Amino acid sequence: KSSFFSPIHGDEVLPTSLGEAVKSANKVDLMFGVTRDEGTMFTIMLLPELLTINNFTIESAKLTMSKVAKFYGHSQVAASEVADFYAKKLTANSTQDEIKLVISQVWGDSNLVCPTILFGEQLAKVAPTSQYYAYRVMEKPAPPSGLPAWFGVAHGTSQAYLFTSEAQPRSSAIHRVGSEMVHAWANFAKNGHPGTMEDSTVTWESAFKSEGNGSTTVNYHTRYMHLEVDKYQMVDNYFVANCDQFWKPKIFA
Repeated sequence: KSSFFSPIHGDEVLPTSLGEAVKSANKVDLMFGVTRDEGTMFTIMLLPELLTINNFTIESAKLTMSKVAKFYGHSQVAASEVADFYAKKLTANSTQDEIKLVISQVWGDSNLVCPTILFGEQLAKVAPTSQYYAYRVMEKPAPPSGLPAWFGVAHGTSQAYLFTSEAQPRSSAIHRVGSEMVHAWANFAKNGHPGTMEDSTVTWESAFKSEGNGSTTVNYHTRYMHLEVDKYQMVDNYFVANCDQFWKPKIFA
């Protein structure tokens, strides 16, 4: 129900709704993913006061989370549920930066992270013979001038790593991660598989796998490659609680 990145349909480019289009989509391989902190940039645009407020409590943070949720069309009841859910990530010892980051996750998860992950999972169900690979960009660059450290690995960081890493010193984290991403993206485009991370022996595995023990049942909870220097690894079930269990009923209500 997000109105921020909703595709327009009903014309010659996309004559049917996205849901209907997915059911009859071309059976193509897909690489999909997100950055660690998709919501920070957009939350600052929506609530620039986050740059100066430094006296958040858990209760005032919940009010702000509810405000973010209502801004994008959720009812008061749903917004309260969102605030309660994300407030559980905080404690009395949470720093102001940690609180602001969790507030930004409300925006990021509802508008970018979970729609992306749930799209990949749904497409895999209707086109199970295609290949699917997922990623999460975790390498943190220096924040842009004037922005706080909690800006983190914001939306668009993956493009910066893909297209500007060659301009960075070869020993820098940006160059190393960017080089890995270029290598993996090219391998996927050429061979349908991202391959093995060059800096390690970690193989980029499928986003979805069978349940194991001889079962042919596929686990459609996204597995992704953690993209961070010296920490490359496949991560299982990270998105289950936030996306599959919490946001899916709200996004597809």
